[in-house]
Amino acid sequence: TTTPDVPGTKFTSLSVSASWEGRNSVAVPSRGFFLRGKMEWATKELGSETRFMNLRGHGGYFLPLPWNFVLATSLQAGLIRPIQDAKEVDIALRYFAGGTNSIRGFKYDSIGAPEGGELFLSLQTELRFPIWAGFHGALFHDRGGVWGKYKDLNWNDTRWSIGGGLRYYTAAGPIAADVAWNADRKEGEDSVTFHFSIGFPF
Repeated sequence: TTTPDVPGTKFTSLSVSASWEGRNSVAVPSRGFFLRGKMEWATKELGSETRFMNLRGHGGYFLPLPWNFVLATSLQAGLIRPIQDAKEVDIALRYFAGGTNSIRGFKYDSIGAPEGGELFLSLQTELRFPIWAGFHGALFHDRGGVWGKYKDLNWNDTRWSIGGGLRYYTAAGPIAADVAWNADRKEGEDSVTFHFSIGFPF
């Protein structure tokens, strides 16, 4: 039994997680795959003040290509729903998207704001290639979305972005800088977003 520290929300939950690591390198993968999954329940029998079921999964695949190019793909999904007598999921527990690890043409957690959603999907694809010495480049396409209710899922409602990045590979992993273009910008959104990270987006 765990009691996560989520601001404004008190709950007790039971969770089960599993992972399968099949990459040739965790720091700088060039082939293989990984899978991760987690199921979580917060019920009144556990003494939880808010009650929900949460499912989350993340998978990635890495395909080596000629000239030391690598095609890398990541798919993430999350579903959280109220259970028992709960009418809705607390906003602090709902899903959002945007940022380095989901859709890079948007600021962190800006997709789905301000109320978030019960369902989240994110698909990231990168072509990684060497430039010189430890410097590598990447071209990428990200697509995903957040829906208030899982029944509202519609792939036509997803948001997407394209961009490129520069990475310097170290023994502990890359130092990465990405720039992404929001090709379908809405009012209040930036057309270009920059991201800096230690490690790959996925």
